[in-house]
Amino acid sequence: MRQSSFLYLIVFVLSCFAQDGVVELSMDNHDQILSSSQVVFVAFCADWCPFSRRLKPIFEESAKVFKKENPTASVVWAVVDSVRQVGHTLIFTCYSFLFIMKNISFNKNNSLFRSTRSVEALTTFVKYQLSTAINEFATHDEMEQEMDKSKRNIVAWIKREGEAYANLKKIAALLREECVFWVGNEAVANSIDSNKLSFIDPDSLEEQKFSGNFEDYEFLKQWVTDKCIPLVREVTFENVEELTEEGLPFLIFFRDPKKRNKTKCLPNK
Repeated sequence: MRQSSFLYLIVFVLSCFAQDGVVELSMDNHDQILSSSQVVFVAFCADWCPFSRRLKPIFEESAKVFKKENPTASVVWAVVDSVRQVGHTLIFTCYSFLFIMKNISFNKNNSLFRSTRSVEALTTFVKYQLSTAINEFATHDEMEQEMDKSKRNIVAWIKREGEAYANLKKIAALLREECVFWVGNEAVANSIDSNKLSFIDPDSLEEQKFSGNFEDYEFLKQWVTDKCIPLVREVTFENVEELTEEGLPFLIFFRDPKKRNKTKCLPNK
């Protein structure tokens, strides 16, 4: 299986870069900065917070190391005083925190950095965000053999040129933790008459086909998001923190994982 590479570059001169390679994000420049790169890694800090004061030099050193090792990567490292600047546009419950913006989009479910605050961990996290989120297949049988049917899978037969494929790559990068994305390789793309995209339900294994406009980014993103982030989600020790940060009340159903049929009725209640 080969994996497609994704490089989304917008040429833009950033006059606000500091010598250490970190941008100071403010209300005046944040729209320009967020649209300037494929990935923007933001550290939300507050001067009064001791955790923020400890994070800042680590973040700045990480930016230096990353830029030295990846000079052409489409990445901006940014620091914002979340009290004085753009902190009110996003609701979070603690300082300091770090999150990723990809292609001007933010997915709070998986964009927060939750690992060790070290140079190695931060740079590795950003490299992972730049890596491909799409798995390529040459034949349907190959895909069937490699696919994990217990996960939520998006499968696309789509032509490489044009806006449709670019839209899918952006969405795959944004939702890579929620779904596994499969796309036919270049030979497959050249053999199809029209674009097709399907969601494979892990519970029923039913195929749900997309019938909308592939060039309508917002519509396509919403359709894929609805499939990849279901109304009923599994709570684990790994994801409970990010789920509570959504600020919504919990209705918890304790179930036997072997009896999936009982869960299907919950969205209809």
